[in-house]
Amino acid sequence: YFCVSSPYPEFNKRTINKEPYFGKNYRFAAMWQTCYLSSQYMWDINCDFDKLYEEANALYYGKAWEGGYKEFRKYQTKLFIESPGCMGWGQGSPLGRLLDPAGSEEKLIALMDKAVAAAKTDKDPRSLKHILRAKEIFEMTWLKQRKEYLNNFKELNVYAVPPPPGSTATLMKLTGKMPMPLPTSSPEAILRKEQKYSPQPYG
Repeated sequence: YFCVSSPYPEFNKRTINKEPYFGKNYRFAAMWQTCYLSSQYMWDINCDFDKLYEEANALYYGKAWEGGYKEFRKYQTKLFIESPGCMGWGQGSPLGRLLDPAGSEEKLIALMDKAVAAAKTDKDPRSLKHILRAKEIFEMTWLKQRKEYLNNFKELNVYAVPPPPGSTATLMKLTGKMPMPLPTSSPEAILRKEQKYSPQPYG
């Protein structure tokens, strides 16, 4: 429910101004294949995924499917699967990172434009409507997140934190012997825990 929200009016009232589909009822449109294929497997666990996937997209996108969008989705899936990080919930790996491979963004844009051109030759107007909506969703998710990812990229500063006075490392350096561990409740141990030290950056 929280991943694939319904197009019902009451739900839209609560989500119409939330990311990433401001003012758009695109949550279901972005996930309709997940809903459709999941429902098929609920009915028959032995159904043919590749056959259903091909059939659904060919019917939904018309000439746009073979005209470029099929290749678009295949490459998009490859980028999603092969990028490092956890994308299970979209956390831990920024969406913008998926377009790190050289030329990937340009290739996806070109394939999408090719699909749109093919849809314009389709007698069924729904083909163009559906691919234009897919293009808009791509722009407001993948392309927008890529731009934000690059604009917000910051280099990391690495600091060397010297061992605090009285620590095992410091005492070993001074005495050459491993000190006896202090009880965690002793005044000396508590003092060591509460001491604060300013990190020194590497030169």
